[in-house]
Amino acid sequence: MVFVTKSKPNQGFTLVELLVIIALMGIALMIATPNFSEFFAKQKLRGLGGELLFFTKLAKAEAAKKSSPTYLVFNKTDTTNWCIGLSEDATTDPACDCTTVDSCMVDGIERVISSADYTNVSFDTNTFPNTVAISPYKGRSLGGTATFSITIDGETKDLSLKRSSMGRDRVCSPSGNSLRYPEC
Repeated sequence: MVFVTKSKPNQGFTLVELLVIIALMGIALMIATPNFSEFFAKQKLRGLGGELLFFTKLAKAEAAKKSSPTYLVFNKTDTTNWCIGLSEDATTDPACDCTTVDSCMVDGIERVISSADYTNVSFDTNTFPNTVAISPYKGRSLGGTATFSITIDGETKDLSLKRSSMGRDRVCSPSGNSLRYPEC
């Protein structure tokens, strides 16, 4: 009589196999980390472009809804400390100072875009007046351009908010190297 013993296959990993996997994951993470930081910086600038377009559309809609102007206020102390506010009333004191809490209100909601929300994004140039009145008639106002940028690994990505006097708003890239926006 012959007894046959079934051997169990080895279950699990050896310590060497586990160390190899951990080393490979570490190498992959080191390679991917710079790409993630660049991705998040680009997303920050893309988000600002979308929020700027939202602000201008909201200003036109509010002006038409209330049959009175709304005001887009640009406040720039330097390229890294800036804010943009939206207000229904330019006569209040202070008249939409976006550095002051609850001074830029639309329908009881504070509407402010701030450099605190977009760290490392600089507000480079602005040809708008400090306060832009958006007319209730087709959203017309004075035209202008506001340009923002962020530098990622020595390469500058930029975008501009352009507004025509007829009320057409668009976000574009002056250098053509930016994100999903077309060249200006």
